Amino acid sequence: IKIANATQLRSALSNDNFKDWKTYGHKIAKSKNAIFAVNGDFCKAKDYTHGYIVREGHLYRNRPSRTWDTLLIDQYGNFHPIMEPTQEKIEAWLAENPDLQVINSFNFGPVLIQDGEFTRNTFNNVKDKNLDINLNTDYIGTYKLCQRTCICQLDTLTYLCITSEGPEDKDCKGMTMDEFADCIREIDEQLTDYTIQTAYNLDGGSSSTFVFKAPGKNELYKINAPTNPKVRELYDIIYFASAWQD
Repeated sequence: IKIANATQLRSALSNDNFKDWKTYGHKIAKSKNAIFAVNGDFCKAKDYTHGYIVREGHLYRNRPSRTWDTLLIDQYGNFHPIMEPTQEKIEAWLAENPDLQVINSFNFGPVLIQDGEFTRNTFNNVKDKNLDINLNTDYIGTYKLCQRTCICQLDTLTYLCITSEGPEDKDCKGMTMDEFADCIREIDEQLTDYTIQTAYNLDGGSSSTFVFKAPGKNELYKINAPTNPKVRELYDIIYFASAWQD
């Protein structure tokens, strides 16, 4: 996905508010006249009380958790992943980058690739020796076989979204996080003009949603996992808008 201006990369909340409401991804995307959209991180769920959450420049929550890697997106559309985020790490990043504004942030993870390199040797059972708890395994189920979704930055204003099918799809078993990382590695090796600089895992399972508006069409359709009968409502999306001016 290559865009002309960073303002074409946007986020949207279901029902345009931060209440615990959700709706189908294609409906959110249609309300924003999106060209392509992908699910976000279920930031509004009532049991999801942590995270440094910024959407379209508005700070909704400032409670980062070390168990959920954070992705910051600045006004130039560049990705800044923060692994095992804390209040101090967020404040330090903001202080070190006074000319950058956080337009959107996402709290799910894990960060799979940072600065062109995979961040961990294994993602299935990530442990923090200081916290003595699993990182990113409570909701994400890194060791489970399920649908996966990630968003990547390849270059300036150039992105890649990757998704896998899951056990509810015909003839598919789904992927663990390690298997998904291997898939991303293989895709990266096949890219001829780019290298994945940042890869960030988003919500998965039946929340994995790719919505696309085909040229000449007015409707948007969920295009991934076509044999999965289960379509989950979403709290938020990341979407790309057209640069075309009416």
